[in-house]
Amino acid sequence: MRIALYDSRADERGRLADQLCACAREHSRPAEVTAYGGHEDLLRTVERCPGAFDLFVVAEDGPFSLEVVEFLCRCRPPTPVIWFSDLDFAVRSYACGVAWFGKKPVCPETVRRAFARALEGRGQPPGSG
Repeated sequence: MRIALYDSRADERGRLADQLCACAREHSRPAEVTAYGGHEDLLRTVERCPGAFDLFVVAEDGPFSLEVVEFLCRCRPPTPVIWFSDLDFAVRSYACGVAWFGKKPVCPETVRRAFARALEGRGQPPGSG
């Protein structure tokens, strides 16, 4: 499973990458997490290689993450998005079709639930594959 993680905070990005790999192992899916500290690199990769990722995870503070999430949700082929923010974008995330929205700070149990939900959204129930 190829996962793109965007978080400008290096300490948080490292923890989330580790947690996502652990979630993938729990679901018997090898995972490769590509972490981005800047949105430009992520968006450039997505534009050049549509379908390069099986899951997007955006964990960014402030309103800027909304622009990134809206871009990712318009991608074709559609790819599940997990979104963590310090602001309450719950209604907006629903409108974008985000697989999971959660407020920061993020705990490992929340990452597990979000990961499972994203798998369900791909038509792949947890534990399959």
